[in-house]
Amino acid sequence: MRIALISPRPQRRGAEVFARDLAEELRRRRHTVREIYLYPGPTTGGLPESCDEWRLDLQSRGWSERLLGWSRTTGSRLREALAAFGPEVVQVSGGNSVKYTAAAVGRLPGPPLFVYRNIGEPGRWVNGWRRRLLYHRYVFPRVDAAATVAREFVPQVERLCPHAMVRFIPSGLDTDRLAPTASPAEVRQEVDTGTDAPVALFAGQLSPEKRVDRLLRAFAEVTRSLPSAVLWIAGRGPLTDELVAQATDLGIADRVRFLGNRPDVGNFIAAADLVALTSDTEGLAGILSEAAALGRPVVATRVGATAEIVADGETGLLVDPDDEAALTDALLALLTDPQRTTAMGEAAARRFGTGGTPLEETAEAYESLYRDGLERLLSEAQS
Repeated sequence: MRIALISPRPQRRGAEVFARDLAEELRRRRHTVREIYLYPGPTTGGLPESCDEWRLDLQSRGWSERLLGWSRTTGSRLREALAAFGPEVVQVSGGNSVKYTAAAVGRLPGPPLFVYRNIGEPGRWVNGWRRRLLYHRYVFPRVDAAATVAREFVPQVERLCPHAMVRFIPSGLDTDRLAPTASPAEVRQEVDTGTDAPVALFAGQLSPEKRVDRLLRAFAEVTRSLPSAVLWIAGRGPLTDELVAQATDLGIADRVRFLGNRPDVGNFIAAADLVALTSDTEGLAGILSEAAALGRPVVATRVGATAEIVADGETGLLVDPDDEAALTDALLALLTDPQRTTAMGEAAARRFGTGGTPLEETAEAYESLYRDGLERLLSEAQS
């Protein structure tokens, strides 16, 4: 099959990293895959170029996008790129790339199978009457097939995409890519952290919905009882400078390490004591599976489908998003009890070993979705 995987930009976020892993696995299965990125990646720490990709480097949020919600240039360039490639399947995750892909696919010969991969709580990002009108009337009805990363999202995606074939396909994990390449002692030395310091790690985009501001406030309280604790923050985003300033204002700048985008995130997961995720909204964050695979417990907010990965009290601790006192208590409970932390991490690894999804199985599930979707398109065209 000829498959186009469209992403907003080549950045180290869960959706884009998964798309890259999926592309490479599908190529190993002898499919022709092209990755297409609409917008430029970050200046540092983005995804490296792959063997077959197009970076359109379009302007993000130009005047027409801001005023009209649409950029003719973006739509035209994406359509031209797809027409030149001639895909049988076009898959997209989220953001602006969904609406531009929906418009482009409809004007291609065939047309190809349009697949939407849902990665977050459905409908949360479709806000405002203009956007709701656009997506519910013109975008989602054009989706032919959809994959959602969490079981509980299936009914919601079915309502959003009334004509689509919808399946639950968990995000597969490339454990070879995740495998640590340095010892915990080497990693800690690199980022000026003592070998005995209790360490919590956040890894992800520094964007509003991730609520790293909440994590910083809770961690400031943690250091009152546990002055030796250290917080690692791996990632960049629109709030980077603001969060650095917040750490200074809270008096914990010397206890927080802002690491930037790290391609070797597995090293830092393995060298930390726990992983923290304090979002307001999530689908099924990839960092949760990565933590489990490397035997680290998680302290997370109870949002989205987080509970599908984190067994509260067994492989980590879940708290309500707005309960910062509970978040502080959960962080302290694990950072001050190495035996409990180790036991939860071992339980997480066992659970991942029996229930985690290897990338190969995920690729097979997508192949099945593509085949069944194309067969349905052909049947509908013949009827």
